[in-house]
Amino acid sequence: MDADKVFAAIFGLLILAIGLSFLLAFPVMWLWNYAVVGTIAGCSAIGFWKAWCLMVLCSFLFKGTTVSSSK
Repeated sequence: MDADKVFAAIFGLLILAIGLSFLLAFPVMWLWNYAVVGTIAGCSAIGFWKAWCLMVLCSFLFKGTTVSSSK
């Protein structure tokens, strides 16, 4: 494989992952603002960037790991 094709594939996957993370921040923002804020006293509404940061933080904290062992 050519090095340029490998670079383009990796760059494309990186752009796709970033775009998907931005797309998934909207449901997080909606769920926080309309489900949590009305239920828990003292919580305030959040914007898009705080929702995105919350989603990234939760993906770090609660990411499932798979371990495969071949015997």
